[in-house]
Formats: sequence, C-alpha cells, structure tokens
Amino acid sequence: MKVNKEHFGQISGKTVDIYTLINDSGMSVSCITLGCIITKILTPDRNGEFENVVIGYDSIDEYLEDSYYLGAAIGRFAGRIAGTLN
Repeated sequence: MKVNKEHFGQISGKTVDIYTLINDSGMSVSCITLGCIITKILTPDRNGEFENVVIGYDSIDEYLEDSYYLGAAIGRFAGRIAGTLN
C-alpha cells in the first residue's frame, strides 16, 4: 500500500490536500481534506484498463459551488448532534 499527498487548493488561506491510497494491484482511491470528499477511484475494467468510476470535479472552486455534494463522505450523525458535545 502506498499513500501520496499533494496540494489541491486553498480555502480562506487554508491548504486543501488530496490523499491517494494505492494498493499493490494499482487500484487507487483519492480524497481531499475538505470533508473527505472522494474525488477519484481508479479500478481496472474487464480488459485491465484503469478507469475513474467517480463523478467529480478538477478544482476546489468547483467543489465549493457543488450543490449535489459529489463524493461527499457523510458520517452517521450528519451534523445532528451540534452543541451536544459540551
């Protein structure tokens, strides 16, 4: 298993990185540090050619304007416990 980290963009002066996890077969999953949005999953088709099976965007600005929350990883509480952890 290999993990790569790259710069993806900035929001209000804060860096957003993209992490890519790659297994020994070459399959990979990429996500950004903005809500752990999954931006890419590369997996082989029946001919062994790797294809991205995730619908997503190329820039941080496009994710910020996205009203569909493409690739968003939402936890089991989804913000319903705000203010209860005090």
